[in-house]
Amino acid sequence: MEELARVFGIVTSPADQALLNSMILTSRVADAIPRPGSVYLRRDWPKPPAGQSTPFDMLPGNAKALTKELFDPYLDETVKKSLAEAKVVQGQKAASGARADAQIQANTLMAKLEGTYEEALVEFTPICDFAQSKQVMVRLVRGFFIPQEFAHLVKQAPFLHKIGPIFVPGLDGVRHLVLNARYVNGFAPSVFGLHPAMRLRQQLMAALQAWFASHAGRPGYLFIDR
Repeated sequence: MEELARVFGIVTSPADQALLNSMILTSRVADAIPRPGSVYLRRDWPKPPAGQSTPFDMLPGNAKALTKELFDPYLDETVKKSLAEAKVVQGQKAASGARADAQIQANTLMAKLEGTYEEALVEFTPICDFAQSKQVMVRLVRGFFIPQEFAHLVKQAPFLHKIGPIFVPGLDGVRHLVLNARYVNGFAPSVFGLHPAMRLRQQLMAALQAWFASHAGRPGYLFIDR
């Protein structure tokens, strides 16, 4: 889309982009059979019987912690401007006060961001397992549907992957799906009777599974640097 805009001078709104992306990247769901690419919304999940939990409840993290993982308030233009002004303020006391003001703005923004997103689970079961009826577990990765107005504040981190803009059935406005590779869960297919909100198409899922495998299999080593 950026290349088309550059070559032909086409200007598209986020809504136009979301409409096209939704057709290219997602599909409507005709059944409730668990399969790769199924997207389940927390708001759609029925309340479980007493003593039982939903797949969402079994994942750690409260609203404040999840928001901190997802967003970087210092990407906000107002906060960045305050930090830039703090660098040119003369005097240690004045500079310290300016930095404190920027921190207050960042904290206020983070509090505002809590609850602005919709939690989801995306099925990452290998396509070959589903095709060969060897789907012993439904493998799920945690995701969040972020409103368009806050999408620019999503962290640039290897454990996060952002897709969008798109439209999501049942949710208002333009959204971006942000997947977090740190949260993985799995359940027997018999647990699932929920109708997915939508499905991600196979080509997109192949790219997402490659991203997830790369993150999950990344090597690490011990070294001394100081």
